[in-house]
Amino acid sequence: MLKYRSDIDGLRTIAVATVVAYHAGLPFFGGGYVGVDIFFVISGFLITGVITQSLEAHGFRFTDFAARRIRRLLPALVPVLLVATLIAYVRLLPEDFDLFTRSLIGAATYTSNFVFLAQSDYFVEAADIKPLLHTWSLAVEEQFYLVAPVVFFLLWKVGRKRLMLPITLLLLIASLVSAELVLRSGAVAQAFYNPLLRSWELLAGAALSLSALRLPAGWPSALARLAGLILISFCTVFYTSQTPFPGLTALPIFVGTCLLLVASGAKSDPVGRLLEFSPVTYLGRLSYAIYLWHWPLLVLARLTAPHDWRATTAAILFSIALSALSYHLLEKPIRFGRILKSPARAFVFLAAFSVLGLAVSFGASNLYSAGIGRSGADDMTTMLSRSRNELAWFSLNCQKRLPGQENNFSICLDRPDQDAPTLLILGDSHGEHLIPGVKARWQDANILTITDGGCKILLAFQNRKPECDAIRDAAFDSDIWQDIDHAIIALRWNADFFENAIETARWMHELGITVWLVTPMPEYSPGISTLYASATDASLETLTSLSNENLKAWPFDVRQQLLERLGTEAFIRVIDPVDLRCDTKASCQLFTPEGAPMTFDESHLTIEGSTWLVKQFPDILAAD
Repeated sequence: MLKYRSDIDGLRTIAVATVVAYHAGLPFFGGGYVGVDIFFVISGFLITGVITQSLEAHGFRFTDFAARRIRRLLPALVPVLLVATLIAYVRLLPEDFDLFTRSLIGAATYTSNFVFLAQSDYFVEAADIKPLLHTWSLAVEEQFYLVAPVVFFLLWKVGRKRLMLPITLLLLIASLVSAELVLRSGAVAQAFYNPLLRSWELLAGAALSLSALRLPAGWPSALARLAGLILISFCTVFYTSQTPFPGLTALPIFVGTCLLLVASGAKSDPVGRLLEFSPVTYLGRLSYAIYLWHWPLLVLARLTAPHDWRATTAAILFSIALSALSYHLLEKPIRFGRILKSPARAFVFLAAFSVLGLAVSFGASNLYSAGIGRSGADDMTTMLSRSRNELAWFSLNCQKRLPGQENNFSICLDRPDQDAPTLLILGDSHGEHLIPGVKARWQDANILTITDGGCKILLAFQNRKPECDAIRDAAFDSDIWQDIDHAIIALRWNADFFENAIETARWMHELGITVWLVTPMPEYSPGISTLYASATDASLETLTSLSNENLKAWPFDVRQQLLERLGTEAFIRVIDPVDLRCDTKASCQLFTPEGAPMTFDESHLTIEGSTWLVKQFPDILAAD
């Protein structure tokens, strides 16, 4: 057995505190997600120590190692999955519940990172209401520990311990470099969820354990602890959700965590005494359970009382209380008792757990579909369906697309009537959601679309995603422009590409195209679908009031900046959705006169919303 280090429990407390604070939206914790990376390094450090100690004692058995992991992880996880299922069942709309059942299967089989990778194109807001989103990190760890013991065992057999450290360092560097290259390519979700690209953080802890490096007590350890805490604090405070991560930007977390792990004589300095302070170490022992419980409870708070600090506070306090119960009533008795002492019993428990997860998933899905214990689907639910609305953006039977974009269904260059005027929609998803309305209003025109979610298809603009630049290059190198009469540029705006958009509009204007630019849409947080799922009173008046309370300020600010910039560009004709939908910054129209929701998430228009809004546009085809 490894010697217990109370300062590591203190470090676990720092890790879980940063994650919980980040998820709760507390100020100065914009980079609190780095707590997961601290956990990765600690886990690699401790588990590698267990493996090498067993190898040195000639007592390493894969079955014993696996049974130890089962006893450590499953007792706390089972009740969390059951509670998360209940939350999802009573709160989520059908589309989100369907995604939840897939994540439940992923959590029960430790593959949820791949489940969420497959869902990574789902709109960002949906992440806030996925009760099991946080289980991706457990999956990454366990996938690592399916491979690491085998690699270490083989290296030990070949060259004892002398080969383990250099090979681990080589694998670490390969993983880190690959993660950085993938991140720079724009494949952020791959860099985040792929276990091969996250394994360098676990390998960092492993390498530290294999090096057996420990600083002497006194000022070397005191300085190391202080420097480590400063590095972690810097990333927690100054990193944001926009920071490219993980990759080289995660190195300060790796260095900071390692400095805290190699320091000794913890009680000799203030940081060390903090890490070994009894309440801090106790929370560290609860940290795994706190990590499991806090997120589904925060999702429940978000669905029940959006932006209510009291609900958020209650969720955090309740997660700590449940974690204490879980630790004392489940984790300790099962982990250290005789219930799962033998590997055979542990594996039976694992099998039963996986079967239970599958059974609960299928059972809840069938009950949900049958409407048992909850209201069935209604007209509002149907109109808020993301897949239903997104499908209306696509041209599935289009005959002409851009070269290399034959399977991109939101691009279509068909001109069935050569004598009819031609109107192009150019943009990202805020261009896509105008497609149903534009097609409904100008049915006799040729409607061309060059749109793709997240892509700024603008001259000279460098997108983070290579596929966006491929669309841009194919579009502006094509021969379609001489046949276009009018163009709508519609984007989810920020100041970074104002000039690119204006230059693109000028280029079109010089070709004789009349250019219309759609300014920012009103945006909500949370969106209407989340509010509708959680509202006890789902009347249109109540939903409108709740939504207006949660209007985002920044789109109005960006709109004002854009309008001021466009004031000097007379050749660009402006369409302003805020002017068409809003009385003030705190009052915007959320429903059509017929009672249909204008948007289905934070900002994207429903089919009905698109149809109504485009009817309010100027008659583009009649313009000079």
